[in-house]
Amino acid sequence: MSSAPAQHKPTSLEVLNRAVDKVKNLPVLLIVTFRPEFIASWTGQRRVTNLVLNRLGEHEADEIVARIAGNRPLPPDLRAQIVKRTDGIPLFVEEMTKAVLEAQSEVALPALMVPGSLHGSLMARLDRLGSAKEVAQIGAAIGREFSDALLTALARKSEAELGSALDALITAGLLVRQGVPPHSTYLFKHALVQDAAYGTLLREPRRALHGRIVETLENQFPEIAKNQPELLAQHCDAAEWSEKAALYWRTAGEQAAHRGANVEAIEHFRRALLRNAQRSENTNRLRTELAILSQLGPALMSIHGWAAPAVGEVLERATNVARQLEASRDLASPLRAFGFSATLEVNLTNRTKSRTNYFGLL
Repeated sequence: MSSAPAQHKPTSLEVLNRAVDKVKNLPVLLIVTFRPEFIASWTGQRRVTNLVLNRLGEHEADEIVARIAGNRPLPPDLRAQIVKRTDGIPLFVEEMTKAVLEAQSEVALPALMVPGSLHGSLMARLDRLGSAKEVAQIGAAIGREFSDALLTALARKSEAELGSALDALITAGLLVRQGVPPHSTYLFKHALVQDAAYGTLLREPRRALHGRIVETLENQFPEIAKNQPELLAQHCDAAEWSEKAALYWRTAGEQAAHRGANVEAIEHFRRALLRNAQRSENTNRLRTELAILSQLGPALMSIHGWAAPAVGEVLERATNVARQLEASRDLASPLRAFGFSATLEVNLTNRTKSRTNYFGLL
């Protein structure tokens, strides 16, 4: 089974498209799930069958409520409220039913209220977990999936405390454990569960937590830092560390370009430029920008060709940056990465007068 989300990675989509093309004459059943807004190029082909999964009917939703409630039956009017508010979406039905059942032990039945939204339901469930909520927050900041080792390094809790918190989250159905501790990984049951836990973090604690994640990955998990620079770049973004974010996005772009994944490389280089622009303006910032532009240019050319407007915009910006630097001939080297020769004639004794003749085609 494969999944194609609305915001996909171009290289992953290319692999999926090729797989669909390759198996059309083979005895293979390929099941792909995706949201309605995703447009697949192979939809409508003779060997492709589309099956729309509609929302549950009231009777089906009520059956889910009854199954989850088990030997703790809920009054018919309360069940009807759950069915009505969840609008036939299975995850909503399940989560809201669990929220009501968990509240049942704290509030008299006549006073029970069904949460008004899935978010409200998940927030209520997290609040009831006590100290386990903090562990959920740390996990949510790491990502949809996280390792036992990284969580242990960040949580600052004893082994017993952390184990108890994780067990509580698993019992509540919010996390799924894969493998055996201390080599296990944890997965939020749904991205909405992760979003709810992450949403409970205030801005400053959230920034600090992402900063700790970056430092922990750099110091204790160097292989991850080396092989997944885009992951550290994302955490630097969340920590609002512009300079370090620019460095990791640039590294991620270089690695993507080396693999021939130029669409991803372009995205990474553009993010590096944005983060670099947030730094204080000085010569180092301009030199870094010029270096990133010299890498972005070839990636754009490989996708769009020499004459694309986007390539011209990058060349023009590189020219402007070089003029601001008023540098000597060593600036020609990064500019040649575009496939052009550059002659820089700069009057270094009179910085208000400089003449630059750029980009004679090789």
